[in-house]
Amino acid sequence: MLELKINNSVSVYGLISKDWGKTLVFCLIAALTEFIPVFGRMLLLGISIKVMSNAIKKKDEIPNIYGDIKEDFLNGVIYYILHAIILSIITFFILLGPLNNLAILGSEFLSYRDAILNGSLESISSSTIENIAISELANFGVIILIVILFVIFVPIMAANFADSGKFLSFFNFKKIFRMIFGNFWEYMKMLGVMILYSIVIGIVGVISIVIVIGPLIASSLMILVSGKIIGDWYREASAKIN
Repeated sequence: MLELKINNSVSVYGLISKDWGKTLVFCLIAALTEFIPVFGRMLLLGISIKVMSNAIKKKDEIPNIYGDIKEDFLNGVIYYILHAIILSIITFFILLGPLNNLAILGSEFLSYRDAILNGSLESISSSTIENIAISELANFGVIILIVILFVIFVPIMAANFADSGKFLSFFNFKKIFRMIFGNFWEYMKMLGVMILYSIVIGIVGVISIVIVIGPLIASSLMILVSGKIIGDWYREASAKIN
């Protein structure tokens, strides 16, 4: 079992408060970059990978968003592909419900004619509705499970990629399982700290909505916060299992 003693909140605050001017400039540039279609989103995803990478390497520095556009953009595209794969799976199960319902209706369609003639339409209709309800409930459960797995696994999958720079690192499940389940409660604590930060920063962003760009600045700040928290935890956990 891993026994990590981490204090992510201090290290995160240390990063963003080291130079408030640089932090503000980063957030403003990132917020403006969000308005660039496609390119902006890909670049910021790449920057989130760089923040993780810096934390893993113990580089407490805020990256220059346009310092290495090619590398950060490509990393962002790769990270987006991971998201696209997982979201495609979720979408598949979302669509599977209606398609399965159509199959249920189609399989019983021919029975309706005889049911009408025999006066048993009500029983068949009830059976059909019951089957659809069971199908929807099962499908909803699968979607919830995938979303939970997404929240639990994606941060470490991203950190794996940030550490090695190789796409296949996203799917090094042997290492991912060892890191998460070898130190499960500490990992949950880390996610809790990150969620707490996101709530606080989100509230500040909503309050500052009068600035118009306020929520975007809050979103940009979360790139630094989440990347630093995940990177710090990954570095210490990785050292324990190697």
